[in-house]
Amino acid sequence: MTAPGGGGRSGQRGGPAANDGADRGADPHEHGGTVAPRTAADPPAPAPPAPAPAPAPGLARQPAPARGRARARALGDDPTAWTTRAGNDPGAPGLPDGALARRLKARIAARGPISVAEYMTEALGDPVYGYYTTRDPLGVAGDFTTAPEISQMFGEIVGLWLADRAEAAGPTTQVVELGPGRGTLMVDARRAAPSLADRTLWLIETSTTLRVAQDRRLPGARWLDRLHAVPEAPMVLVGNEYLDVLPVRQYLADGQAWREVQIGIGAGGRLTFGLSGPLAVLAQRLGPPVPGAWAEISAVAEADIAEIARRIAAFGGAAILFDYGFVAADRPSGPTLQAVQNHRPVAPLSCPGEADLTWLPDFDLLGAHARASAAVDVHITRQGAFLAELGIGERAAALAAARPDEATAVADALERLTLAEEMGALFKVMAIVPSGAARPPGFHPLSPVPARAAAQGVR
Repeated sequence: MTAPGGGGRSGQRGGPAANDGADRGADPHEHGGTVAPRTAADPPAPAPPAPAPAPAPGLARQPAPARGRARARALGDDPTAWTTRAGNDPGAPGLPDGALARRLKARIAARGPISVAEYMTEALGDPVYGYYTTRDPLGVAGDFTTAPEISQMFGEIVGLWLADRAEAAGPTTQVVELGPGRGTLMVDARRAAPSLADRTLWLIETSTTLRVAQDRRLPGARWLDRLHAVPEAPMVLVGNEYLDVLPVRQYLADGQAWREVQIGIGAGGRLTFGLSGPLAVLAQRLGPPVPGAWAEISAVAEADIAEIARRIAAFGGAAILFDYGFVAADRPSGPTLQAVQNHRPVAPLSCPGEADLTWLPDFDLLGAHARASAAVDVHITRQGAFLAELGIGERAAALAAARPDEATAVADALERLTLAEEMGALFKVMAIVPSGAARPPGFHPLSPVPARAAAQGVR
């Protein structure tokens, strides 16, 4: 299912591009090498989807089993009101169920429908069948490509930013990375800013497969499952495409009440999206249930943002978070859950544990949550503007001059990371700093997203 309202990936996490970024592999491009040439074409962008519909009149009301009713009664005013949602995306007809799909169906049959957050938790993090616990999903051989895998320039710029903030925070400042992938970003960051390698590095990673890859490339790193376990001290923290995989709950308004999007068993025995009974209590947080209104709330994302803010307010340092997401000016028209497999969009319920699941975080909402949690300032900009202000254009020109045979690949990477129609506008950047601190580098409020002409001199 493509997220209603668009704005999401066109089949891969690096955003739309003319060419797919080749898998950079284990070579960290020591001595200033450039991004590898492209080898595979991206899929075409999907057609703009329609807004998420409200439940259609006359849909059969399906009472949950006995234990499910107890759960529904705690959530809504009408414990028998779960319905198959009109316009839902039940998955690929005829696709054989995997082990995780069978287990989820058994759970739903016994206990009633589950939330989108519960589905994401199982599909991505199940110890035996979960997506992130069973594979390396990155690169051409995987399912998606992220900014650090597109070009060394991304990690180098981030590394210089982290080093600047760490120096300002003092000698005991530690480095923390959320969801480090293969470790590519930090390898490039340390090469550009060697002082980072002298600081304690904490990697927040739950995947054993990815920890092995990180250990090969980042000797001396330390691993934890959660940010809350990092020792309390000044820190500089970075997360790239970390927030979007955290479990999220989805809500739709039908004019009468807010209802939660849930997952049950529909026609043909397939996993199917549906809606809970009315949830009157949600109006206190989400406002009146105006027809077509929607909301996505991730308790885990809010808890992590609050923890980051608390630590920075108490001990000093800075955090920087990159992700595709939105602010008020480009809010999508409907919920944003989406799935990708082999660099192409797939139905989110079609193959749990076999496809990446993500959503688009609301940067305004998370920024407000950070400010409400501790004495911090929050700055938000677009990825293209951030990278341009910190000199990615000059870095690209230097790389192209050093390796003229790779100038086209460097220009392609520059455009993909910075242009508004590529990753430059869809991807947002949030900085969290102590209250009253100077505006950090890269967050000038009027910085424009680069135009395509900016890369022409690199070719």
